[in-house]
Amino acid sequence: MAARPQRASLSRWLLVAVVGVGIVLLVDTTDDLIAPTPFTDQSPDLFIESGLITTFTETGSIDYRLSARRIDYFREDDTSYLAAPRLVVHNETSAPWQIDAKTGEGYALTGGDSTLRLSEDVIAQQERADGTFTRLTSSTITVFADRRIATSNQPVKIETDEYTLRAVGFETNLETGRIRLRSSKDQRGELKVLAQNG
Repeated sequence: MAARPQRASLSRWLLVAVVGVGIVLLVDTTDDLIAPTPFTDQSPDLFIESGLITTFTETGSIDYRLSARRIDYFREDDTSYLAAPRLVVHNETSAPWQIDAKTGEGYALTGGDSTLRLSEDVIAQQERADGTFTRLTSSTITVFADRRIATSNQPVKIETDEYTLRAVGFETNLETGRIRLRSSKDQRGELKVLAQNG
């Protein structure tokens, strides 16, 4: 008869030990979680880690995809702040453009005149099936995704398979690939034509 209470007591201690170990493990693993690091003093209305936004055209094809390591969204002004954003703008008649940056700020990203201002080491690149390419490098690039326009007032380096060009700023039509360069009285563009093999 005395063994029964002892067994019940042992079972309780075992349960307490298992729960205690579970709590310690839970507390220890919370350090591995990514702590929210808001870009402003106020907290975002929502944040997404390893986020992906995909929009579609009226015909059902992909319009653009926006991914980021982290997206902080503020409902009041419909603004999103992005860490390590990548924007891929799809076109019906040409190869897609891929634009990468360290940070970004977006407005109305899920519809209606989406605007994305990308900053820090921004590279916009289009690689075509025939091996030709266009690459734009600048400190900031603003993309109007719905209008298929990328633009910057900052110095830009433009590289293709045929030439390298430096300019004060630019505007690019992401559908046609046409690039309009900006000029300044104080700065001139620089063009370097690459030698063709064969």
